[in-house]
Amino acid sequence: MAAADLYTEHIGRLVVRGRRGNTSNIAEAITSGRVSLSMTEVTQLTLTAEDPDLGLLAGRIFDIGGQCDYADLLLGIAAVALTEADGVPAVEVTARSVHVRAMRKATGEKVWKGLSPTEFAAMEAQRFGLRFVGEPSAKRRQIARQASTGSDTPENSWDVIRRLADELGYVTFEAGGTLYFGRPTWLMTRATMYHFTWSFDDDASEGLVSLPKMRRSEDSDTGIEGTIEIIGDDAERIRPGDAVRLRGVPYFNDDYLVSSVDIPFANDAPVSVGIRTPINPDPKPPDDPDDPDDPDDPSPAGGGRSGEQGANGTAEAFVAAALAQAGDRYVYGAEASASDPDPNAFDCSELVEWAAARAGVKFVDGSGNQRAYCDRKGTLISVDRAINTRGALLFANGHVAISLGNGRTIEAVNRSYGVTEMSATGRETVRWIAGGLVPGIKYP
Repeated sequence: MAAADLYTEHIGRLVVRGRRGNTSNIAEAITSGRVSLSMTEVTQLTLTAEDPDLGLLAGRIFDIGGQCDYADLLLGIAAVALTEADGVPAVEVTARSVHVRAMRKATGEKVWKGLSPTEFAAMEAQRFGLRFVGEPSAKRRQIARQASTGSDTPENSWDVIRRLADELGYVTFEAGGTLYFGRPTWLMTRATMYHFTWSFDDDASEGLVSLPKMRRSEDSDTGIEGTIEIIGDDAERIRPGDAVRLRGVPYFNDDYLVSSVDIPFANDAPVSVGIRTPINPDPKPPDDPDDPDDPDDPSPAGGGRSGEQGANGTAEAFVAAALAQAGDRYVYGAEASASDPDPNAFDCSELVEWAAARAGVKFVDGSGNQRAYCDRKGTLISVDRAINTRGALLFANGHVAISLGNGRTIEAVNRSYGVTEMSATGRETVRWIAGGLVPGIKYP
């Protein structure tokens, strides 16, 4: 492709900063290029520039450590290669998000105490110059960046953020200078919505250049996925994490989360926008809360471990510890030390975690994580059985309670009720979806 065939508006948004200062004389040398943004991959730009006399290489116009920015995307040059295009020497350049590259260089063992995963991600986003959009999450006693992982590769800050997102059932990605951290359904409530209507006549949305390509399959657990092709102002603004309301396409009319954006430099080529149904990933709790070396989940005082009953590791000891806290305040994200015999504030999952620790059993925090861990350990039970089992857990969306086995519960309800006994049945505001037994607790 000749340089003249490139979409000049796209090239005009490209700024290359080599090690010898700004350069503005390379546009006519560029023969191809594209920018790719995604919820699953790091933002990346690739381009090819003719270099017949190798002057670009000699002048170090493109050099590792330089920048190759596009519009609002700050990109650092990560790779430079010499090749040929139609028999002419050419330089191939790859540039990636400077923010993520900087996070990946932040290594070394370190522990942060008293932060939620969301607060940690927000802190690192600010540190590396990113805006932040994040769904709240419960505080943890500590968050650790490990000196090495199983492959002896030091963990970096980007690794930690992604690991925390996996544990919570969140997604995390950087797009257009913003770090996103949350469940897809939550991100939809914060997204900028773009409206596109397809029609075979002139009523189609301006900028929508072809019939949307959509797919739904029983073989996929990701819902509906598709691609729309657009040109115009929206094509330059839309980013992963935005939303699309699609109309005029029977069977596929719905609201979707933008999952990818591909911007080609070719003249008149449309921007390809990937969209998908916002489905939340399953939480993946820390590798094993049985592991006393897990840096994000330290053992409670007394050395109790999940799966190892302490002296009082019974359902009755578990229930008694929770009942003793009736009347305490509800504080979302509250943390209670296992060594504290009488904390004064809990949220729903912290009451469960703390009471289990007082019974000598280590358990994960977060109602979603607790349910997922019971599922992994094979201790999920029916709601009816849980209501009739003393010390069993009752799970609702975003909530957990401890069954007293007699049709009642002890739970940290909300700010109005605090920690209190409640009826397990007939409640309009809570619908139990599963029951569970705490792994490691002895049940009758």
